[in-house]
Amino acid sequence: MGAAAAVVVCLAWPGAGRSGALVDAGPAPAPGVSQALDVSADPAWQTLVARVKKLEDSARLVPVVHSATEPRRSAELNPIEIEAILERLEELERAKAARGSAAGPLPTDVNDVHWPDDEAETRGLASAVILDRGASDEAKIDAHKRLRRLEDPYTDAMLDELLRIAESSPDEELRGNVWTYFDGTAHLPDLVPRLMNAARNDPSAAVRTEAVETLGNYLDDPSVRALLESILRDDPDKSVRDRARRTLREGG
Repeated sequence: MGAAAAVVVCLAWPGAGRSGALVDAGPAPAPGVSQALDVSADPAWQTLVARVKKLEDSARLVPVVHSATEPRRSAELNPIEIEAILERLEELERAKAARGSAAGPLPTDVNDVHWPDDEAETRGLASAVILDRGASDEAKIDAHKRLRRLEDPYTDAMLDELLRIAESSPDEELRGNVWTYFDGTAHLPDLVPRLMNAARNDPSAAVRTEAVETLGNYLDDPSVRALLESILRDDPDKSVRDRARRTLREGG
């Protein structure tokens, strides 16, 4: 979607007043975007609104260049920021549509999620669970597992939430499972620095082992190979050293 179209869609949302602000979105459906879909009560929508408010409050504006014949406006939102907002909005709409308009609130417990057989529906539901503030970390990691064998299943927001669990959860099993399920179809080189940090610094040997194994997908990066060779020499846990050895051997 081009920047001009993005501006039109942004201004169509209920909270957009004369200034184009998005910060007071009400419960009414958004005309011109989706009459059948109301995401205003969705926690992820509230996150989007907060992001836009922060953007407006910080006055991240770009001067607009006009010809002598054009009416002047003071400034407009950076098109790159608008594209990011619209991408997030479309993600919310897809996730909501996958759940169905009558599905009600998302389950928060891993045992309460009923996974569909359809791949597109699985993607939508997994995205919704991972981004739902009310869902447990266990449910989010289960959703992550469902995406393991799918092509390109993650948005930046989903990755951010999974990495939050990997790096801050007190549960070492959950932390380890984040890295385990990234060892799948998706190739995510942007994860490498975080994987390397976990492989070297996580206090749990089990978590370090999982991170080391997943790093085997990125042995074409010389820094990854160098780290694994270092872990092989000096990690205090034998199981981690053994995993580093096997990962290097299997990678050639």
